[in-house]
Amino acid sequence: MSEANFIKFYNGRMDKFYKIPKYNKELYLGGTLMKDLKNFIKPILFLTLALVVLSLFRSVDFRVMMTKIQNNIQEGLKVVKVTDEKSEINDENLSIKFKVPSIHYDNKEVEKNINSYIKRNIKEYINVQRHINKINSYNEKYILNITYNVVFEDENIINIVIEKNTTWGNKKYKLEKDSYVFSLKNGDRIYLDEFLKGNEDYDVVISDTIKNNIDKKHPLYNKLDINKNTNYYIQDRYINIYFNPYKQSGDNTQYEFKIPYNAFKNKIEVFNNFFLINIEKSIIKKNNKYLKSTLEIPIITSENSEINNKINSIIKKDILNFYENSLKEAESYLQDFDLDNSNFVANSTFEIKKNRDDVISILVKYYKYSGGAHGYYEYIPYNIDLRKGNFIALKDIFKDNVDYKMLINKEIENQIKEMRKNEKYIDKIYEFHGIKENQKFYLQDGKIVIFFDLYDIAPYAAGVPEFPITSKNIENQIELEYMTLIK
Repeated sequence: MSEANFIKFYNGRMDKFYKIPKYNKELYLGGTLMKDLKNFIKPILFLTLALVVLSLFRSVDFRVMMTKIQNNIQEGLKVVKVTDEKSEINDENLSIKFKVPSIHYDNKEVEKNINSYIKRNIKEYINVQRHINKINSYNEKYILNITYNVVFEDENIINIVIEKNTTWGNKKYKLEKDSYVFSLKNGDRIYLDEFLKGNEDYDVVISDTIKNNIDKKHPLYNKLDINKNTNYYIQDRYINIYFNPYKQSGDNTQYEFKIPYNAFKNKIEVFNNFFLINIEKSIIKKNNKYLKSTLEIPIITSENSEINNKINSIIKKDILNFYENSLKEAESYLQDFDLDNSNFVANSTFEIKKNRDDVISILVKYYKYSGGAHGYYEYIPYNIDLRKGNFIALKDIFKDNVDYKMLINKEIENQIKEMRKNEKYIDKIYEFHGIKENQKFYLQDGKIVIFFDLYDIAPYAAGVPEFPITSKNIENQIELEYMTLIK
């Protein structure tokens, strides 16, 4: 290490000199955490300086020492800690040695989900191999080694690869791999279609990319079947697609192919795609002689408490206003009746339509019943830009020079025409005359969904008409800053 670089290190600029991984965004915001980190580093720095002086008199390997310091610091910044669990099973003609990962994470539910998933699959595999050994007629020694590697990790996902090495006697050898990509927000496994979400043609892209790199005589050329269950693991600029022996090729070879991220139309944001905001449910029950109500209220918890308070306050206020207005209506209608309890109802529920890429789209569903043949329901959307804490209006999504109303009207009219061609929709008579200034909509991955209240453009029987508009059909009209949020 040069003197200039050591001075840079000693001055506490480790965030620049060592390029600390983006495991915690707060590290780049200054603030308390950065101060705490510097306080942690300071004694290490003074110790390092002392060792440098000592090295002038003793044969100390400074490079090795600095590498250890760096590794220790970076290890302390990792989101997930992974330890080994080793064991061994010895049956007749069968020896199994396995080292499996044990995940340690702040969210204990996520930790439990990941650990149980991996261990369950390994246990099932071992049981199968023990059964195979029992019916083994060759009487050859059967050795199975199971190990693992953590091949990718960021603040949102972790990718663990389980390797299974098998030998029979001295001749036969087989290597299998199982790659598991998990969300660190809920512990769920992320399959290939979810990882590549927004790229509906991912199977074609992967197949074509592989075929362009092999000849027509390759065992896989005419046998490629890419789907959500296809094995993959993550690298910095690629995803590795692989096929275990006998699984698709019919032979005992394991095939791997690197697929660059830029092969897909829509950008794959590894560090952001799986960032989910925690949304809890608060339930309030209000019952009196006029009205029975169960109110579900979403509670958003992001890194920005100011935005949380602002958004949560607005949504909660709206839901409570719905209740108060419903109660006033019930009291006004029933006050002249002598009754102990009424059958009037006012409830609210909610559905999360989108929760990723700094956008939340929540649909609050109101239901009222005040007698008659059926109740009345209304949906209120909240499309939230978490970067700014703002609610997104439909006009915000489009470029200033775009007549977004005309664009959307045309899309809806085309969809209605197609419905009318289908006998299944013959009873849905739409009277559509264009969208409103404050048109209701919600966001889903890759779509803007326009919807209308009961009776707005169709009879009650038609329900709440919805018209999804795929973003890639209108991407040239969308404001650039919203393009990545909608996809």
